[in-house]
Amino acid sequence: MNRRPGGKVVGVGRALGSRVVTNRDLEATLDTTEDWISTRTGISERRFVGEDEDCATLAIGASKEALEHAGDSGDSVDLIVCATSTAPESMPSVACLVGEAIGAPGVGAIDLAAACAGFLPWNFPRARIFLGDVGSGSLGYLVPILAMLAMRSANIDIARAHLPLFPLFGDAVWTIVRRWRNGERLTQPHRSHLYQRLANGGMGHTRVTLLYAGAAIAGAVTAHADGISRTAVRVSVFVAAVVLTGAVLDRRAGARPRLDVTPG
Repeated sequence: MNRRPGGKVVGVGRALGSRVVTNRDLEATLDTTEDWISTRTGISERRFVGEDEDCATLAIGASKEALEHAGDSGDSVDLIVCATSTAPESMPSVACLVGEAIGAPGVGAIDLAAACAGFLPWNFPRARIFLGDVGSGSLGYLVPILAMLAMRSANIDIARAHLPLFPLFGDAVWTIVRRWRNGERLTQPHRSHLYQRLANGGMGHTRVTLLYAGAAIAGAVTAHADGISRTAVRVSVFVAAVVLTGAVLDRRAGARPRLDVTPG
């Protein structure tokens, strides 16, 4: 009988920040009491990172403990995958720092910073979940916020952080401009985003998704290109990408016959 390849957990580890914050500490800054927190949540203290601590130092500590628990060393490691969106810097990745620290500097090492991509499997290649204005709006606000946090943590400028997002900005800007020119109330719910018009106009959900994903990847590659090292040049590239992308998609959406999605 052929046995299927499998795996098992041979070691686990953990790491905690050195700064302990108790319920009594929170009383000094919040309108609450130690008893109120403990009786409702069961939490008495939580850990924050201290000075000279970050995601990488915690990952290294947990990895060393996991190897010790397994009775093994870094020589036996073949691949390091670190799931985080709070890396202290964009390069080198946290996984590379872990590999260097545990004695496995030559193995494959990647950071999985998927953020909101967990929503994608439920809507690609076929859309099955609709978040509505509240959910989609929240994700929309979260994306630029993550980009700004990346600017702060990785010390990169605003244009480089936002170039991968230019298809989203292009969609939003041109949708607002189009609705304003048509005399629509901008605060009113609608279904006239460029991606919605393209999908309903015959391009289909899958093609629209791949189009936006490809544009985002192109923006990410451009953001790290050596030829646009100056901030002013990157800002110009970003603005041009937003304007051109929005114009092309808006014309394409307007040229396609709209599908009748009214229930029969």
